Amino acid sequence: MDVIPVSYKTVKKETSAKFAEKKSVFVCTARPVCDEASALEFIASIKKNHGDASHCAYAYIIRDTNAVRFSDDGEPSSTAGAPILSVLQKSELTNVAAVVARYFGGILLGAGGLVRAYSQAARLAIKEAGSALYENFTEFEVLCGYADYDRLSKFAQTEKIRTDGAVFEEKVALCFAARSESFERLKAAIIDLSLGKAVIKKTGESFFSEDLC
Repeated sequence: MDVIPVSYKTVKKETSAKFAEKKSVFVCTARPVCDEASALEFIASIKKNHGDASHCAYAYIIRDTNAVRFSDDGEPSSTAGAPILSVLQKSELTNVAAVVARYFGGILLGAGGLVRAYSQAARLAIKEAGSALYENFTEFEVLCGYADYDRLSKFAQTEKIRTDGAVFEEKVALCFAARSESFERLKAAIIDLSLGKAVIKKTGESFFSEDLC
């Protein structure tokens, strides 16, 4: 059985940062991505926006498929894409892509200089973007009587359970989501509060970030 990770960290938003070294200008743009398709689409858009750049090196990491990719885009091997990837990995980020457009200033930097410049540009963009921690939540439905509705709604607020509406028919169906590590405890508490009458059914798993609320 696959173990669902408890959390993961990515950048909060798309952000760009600029770094200059010996007349070459490095512009890094980083953003959160959900899969390889969105990462490649983002990279293509940055390359188009920087069509006059000498190089557009990139790196991305995707959580679901364990995809880790980078490209030096014509720079000497492992002097551009690999340093960008290293910054992402050292920052413990996933579901993230970063592209560094280099505008050549006429002075050669050497392999070490390129590694430092691409790394610095990536670090600046990552710092500017900030990070968001996504935690694993269990989504579940609570079917209860009208007499228990207020009590369970207040309990959800107290326990900071995410609420996604309610359906009022013969009984009330409450749509909740809670951190997966707390689900069993909350389930037991809800059953106690309803005197054993509430019916609880898991409906899915999702990741949410309190940093973006």
